[in-house]
Amino acid sequence: MSDSYLLGAKYLMEAGGFRHSVNVLIANLETKPNGMPKNMTWEPLYLLASHAAELYLKASLLKRGHTESELRASTIRHNLSALATLLQSHVAISETTRITVDRLSNQHRHHFLRYGVPEGKVALIPHPRALEGMLDELLNHCRVGGT
Repeated sequence: MSDSYLLGAKYLMEAGGFRHSVNVLIANLETKPNGMPKNMTWEPLYLLASHAAELYLKASLLKRGHTESELRASTIRHNLSALATLLQSHVAISETTRITVDRLSNQHRHHFLRYGVPEGKVALIPHPRALEGMLDELLNHCRVGGT
């Protein structure tokens, strides 16, 4: 696709499906008293949230004139932190969202949530409610006519 707006709309639509699944999983998540996941059902939740975040970030960047080829660069492609840094050159991102994005970034970039966390590595999982806030904020940056 060469039309950045069309590609951004596609990313936005796909992210919406992932986001809906995140909402369903959070609503049915078994949690400890502190609200953190109780068992391994957290893995698909965080995988879907990470992918939705990537799509929202890319849609926001395409809206701001970045190209598909820029977003496919190996240093940026699946690197949530790098995408967020690029977006911050255009809009303000809250500290809470930035922390959440950064906690998800390494495991998303290296596909820990798809294939399991390698021995000696750690998957940092933010609080499930932080995922919702992050996704809300990133979606807001995708709005037509928004900042």
